Amino acid sequence: MRDEPQQDERTAEVLLDYVRTISAADSADDILKTLNEFCTRHLDVYGVGLLLLDEHGDLQYGTANTETGRAIERTEAELQEGPCTDAARRGTAVVVPDVEQVADLYPRFVAAALELGVRAVHALPIHHAGHLIGSLDIISDEPGELSEEAVRTAQLLVEVAASYIANSRALAEQTTLAQQLQIALESRAVIEQAKGVVGARHDIPVEEAFDRIRRYARSTQRKLKDVAREIVNQELDLPRD
Repeated sequence: MRDEPQQDERTAEVLLDYVRTISAADSADDILKTLNEFCTRHLDVYGVGLLLLDEHGDLQYGTANTETGRAIERTEAELQEGPCTDAARRGTAVVVPDVEQVADLYPRFVAAALELGVRAVHALPIHHAGHLIGSLDIISDEPGELSEEAVRTAQLLVEVAASYIANSRALAEQTTLAQQLQIALESRAVIEQAKGVVGARHDIPVEEAFDRIRRYARSTQRKLKDVAREIVNQELDLPRD
């Protein structure tokens, strides 16, 4: 049995390697797949999978690294019943060393799990910023408990993954907002230029020029910015009223 310093050193090495790997991930799916790979590699388990809470509080299939894992996660998502479901909704770990022992608690899930060859499930909640966002299932084809070190390592990997996923989503939202703002500013600028062009050509105030541009866009069922751009590029000369 390893002593505590050796365990801490190994956990730190795994975590460092993990962070380096997911830092290069391009999407939340890649982060989840990496989480699966590291859990399987370092926890000596049969497989892992994730369920994620949607905006309605229902659990949706996230990812899994084996066919059995994918089947068990989809079963829980469909039934909304099982260890992973409870872990996600209660926010606490649900340890099931032998699924046959919880048949009264999860009758439909246990029947499906045994048919798939799953004999033990350890479900860990996934938190971020004080909110539950899902759960991680660690499954085994033999009854048995995970060591404290394995549970601690899995929880660390889960929490890091949750942070990276949340940050990647926030960055994507910020990027989208910035792009939308840039488009809006560019559209506004070209409309202002078009107002000046029409005002000068027709010898009218810019407010009236804007009205003419807007009426033309509506009558031709075109976007205002597209009409304005053609005016600025001298591709369109509005008819005089």
